[in-house]
Amino acid sequence: MIGQGRELLRKLLGYLERIRHLLLALALLYAAYLFAKSVQPHYPIRDWLVWRYAGYWLACLAFTVACLSAGQRVLRLLGRSEESVRAELVSSFALGVIVFFLAVFIAGLSGLLIKPTFFVLPVLLTLAGGRPALRFARRCARVARAKPLQKPTALGRALAVVATLLGVTALLLLYAQILPPENVSFDARWYHLGMAEQYVSEGAIRRFPEGAFYGAYPQLASILYTWAFLFPTGLMFDRVVLAAHVEFVLFLWTLVGVAVLVRRLVPRTRPRFAWLAVFLFPGFYVYDSSLVCGADHVVALFAAPIFLALLRALGKPSPRTWTLVGAFIAGACLTKYTAFTLVAFPALALVARCLWEIGASLKRRRLDGHFWHAPAALLASGLVLTAPHWLKNWIWYKNPIFPMAAGWFHNRPWSDEAMQAVASRDLSRWSPQGPFPAKLKETLLALYSFSFEPHDFPRMHGLVPVFGSLFTLCLFAMPFLRGTKRTWLLVIAAHLGVFAWYWTHHEDRYLQALVPWMAAAVAAVVALAWRTHIAARAAVLLLVGLQVAWSGDIPFLPAHRMLRGGPLPAAINLFNSGYRKDFTKRLASFQDPLSKALPPDAHLLLHEHNPRLGIQRVVVNDVPYFQSGLHYGGLAGPKALYDLLREMGVTHVAWRRAHSRGSYSFVGDALFFDFLLRHTTQQQTAGSWQVAALAEGVDEDNPNDKVLFLGCQRRGFVQGVYPRLALNVRPGERALAKPEPPIRDPDAVDGALEGVRYVLFHPKCFARLPASVSADFVHAATRDSRDGTQIWVRKPTGWKDRPSAPAPSARPARSAEIEEPIDPLDLPE
Repeated sequence: MIGQGRELLRKLLGYLERIRHLLLALALLYAAYLFAKSVQPHYPIRDWLVWRYAGYWLACLAFTVACLSAGQRVLRLLGRSEESVRAELVSSFALGVIVFFLAVFIAGLSGLLIKPTFFVLPVLLTLAGGRPALRFARRCARVARAKPLQKPTALGRALAVVATLLGVTALLLLYAQILPPENVSFDARWYHLGMAEQYVSEGAIRRFPEGAFYGAYPQLASILYTWAFLFPTGLMFDRVVLAAHVEFVLFLWTLVGVAVLVRRLVPRTRPRFAWLAVFLFPGFYVYDSSLVCGADHVVALFAAPIFLALLRALGKPSPRTWTLVGAFIAGACLTKYTAFTLVAFPALALVARCLWEIGASLKRRRLDGHFWHAPAALLASGLVLTAPHWLKNWIWYKNPIFPMAAGWFHNRPWSDEAMQAVASRDLSRWSPQGPFPAKLKETLLALYSFSFEPHDFPRMHGLVPVFGSLFTLCLFAMPFLRGTKRTWLLVIAAHLGVFAWYWTHHEDRYLQALVPWMAAAVAAVVALAWRTHIAARAAVLLLVGLQVAWSGDIPFLPAHRMLRGGPLPAAINLFNSGYRKDFTKRLASFQDPLSKALPPDAHLLLHEHNPRLGIQRVVVNDVPYFQSGLHYGGLAGPKALYDLLREMGVTHVAWRRAHSRGSYSFVGDALFFDFLLRHTTQQQTAGSWQVAALAEGVDEDNPNDKVLFLGCQRRGFVQGVYPRLALNVRPGERALAKPEPPIRDPDAVDGALEGVRYVLFHPKCFARLPASVSADFVHAATRDSRDGTQIWVRKPTGWKDRPSAPAPSARPARSAEIEEPIDPLDLPE
């Protein structure tokens, strides 16, 4: 009985303990309820930004798991791995990113860019890993739990605390920059994110009918952002910020890759904080080298996997190791053309390995057939994985590297005007000039000076070098260190990349692809120097401390082109919007007024304006520097233009009222604005835009129209009447013919207007606008203030019944959006 009583007492106490736990939980829940109830009137809980950012991180977690699982499956298909767990982890993620890109690309070609794809795709790729992925996850967990063999000293613990604080601070400063969606760069607004928005708006990946050059460039980054743009809320705020978080996650994995690469360079050390070496290159805090939803930091993800795979491929050649090199090189090439800075050294090293094998075969008079399976596997993997780029271009544009090498391929679409537009892009400021010996000398000197001199637009951070110089400075220590064989190989690879960068297009942001190699080399030198002598340790601390102290203010520089005050003040302003009860307006980023003025199925011709983010429609862009299918000056007339636009699927046109950037020829502008006056309907104003629908059919075509030129006389331009095509030239080019007749007096204009459809008039270069012109013609537009020429078009029939034309102005009013440059100097990605 006593035993039973004790047992009942024990059970009763157990029940009471459970009740106590339940009551504790209920009390805490009630406290949370009271807190939520008290703050609800001040800041509604449903409007807290934390929920949105938690959603972005959940999506990024799904993206990461999907990439790891799919990449691990690919590694298992390639055969047994001899890599360390950490190297295999980095390789799995990099391969998974390529698989994720291919999955979104195939879904796009299949017309499956719909909201369910946002959820289905990561789930399918995660399940693709299966049991191998689960076993590998357990291995990674065991390695993560492993304790160090030696206990750190007091100095080591102190330095670890300092390094952790610095690293966390550096990461938080970088993460704070991506919080406001307006942080994205100018290029991202029309290229990287603009294409993602286009694909989602169309529900598929399709050919750009205007032959947009950016639609034919490598697109791995844009395709990843396309998945982010399928985010179910549909708000541009969410889509853009999620895309920024995807880029941030890729950057975090780049840090992991650097740490793993340092372990490979210095095998007998445990460089726990090697990833911090990336922050010794603080240029990525500054626009436009920062995380701004571009492609530079996406291509940097593949830097460490390329070199890790290359070391194994050179040491133990096999189809598996060479296939991995080919896959990672393909990933870089699928991201940017400028990835050749990462490809130059691996390509030369692998060619040298093949030549070595040929020499060895000749020496022993027998060819090793097994070795050549490896190069064949590399070529096959490279061709297959890059097929989404070159094969797509070949099918859609008749050129695998469209628009380049136009003389070798039959580009479609293409014209002489497109060729002239491409040739007019002056990139000389970003490459050495002069005879070959001078160019070679300048490039070789740049191998030392590249980090001490800025190579960027002066209007950003001026003449202040911000890239980071420890890579160059650490070279002074390398001859006095031991165990640097692999590090020297990495240093040579990085310098060959710098040589290629400077020789072709030495803008600082294109160096971001090489930063993982440079950072790994710096970390390796620091690790090797640290274990030599106390004097070397003191010198290391001094050198690194100087770099950290110098760059401490770089994250705070007001050098952001799209945010005049910088991204950090914009992030602060975003998060204090709750206090200001600005719950709706803060989420209105990139809500372009055109999106409200257009029907959902509109195909918009966006005239002379490349940023498109927020329109959320299929867009055809006619900026002449970036496409080859829309060059108006050589068209036969309005009917030819109408037929061309209908062939491209255009239903609506948007343009700046009475304003031309002057990027087209004189008559190209005249024909376009004449077309708008006569052959569009339902005109309306949307912000600073004019929007109209195309009319139903155009009958007229007047290839023999004449132009009266009353502008400035220079470069062969003489005032008088010209055949229309004779003025199909851009500013700075010479006229193609002489006027018939020439005009020297305003009184002679009246007799010369017969057959004239367009008048080009400049108030500073001609005495006055003749009354006959203002009576019979309407002012259609004024070219950019650098030109100032007014375009007058003969009035259409029944013009009296229409609204009056805008008043002529030599310098039209310009909005902030108009002030955004077209940026014709940007290099193809």
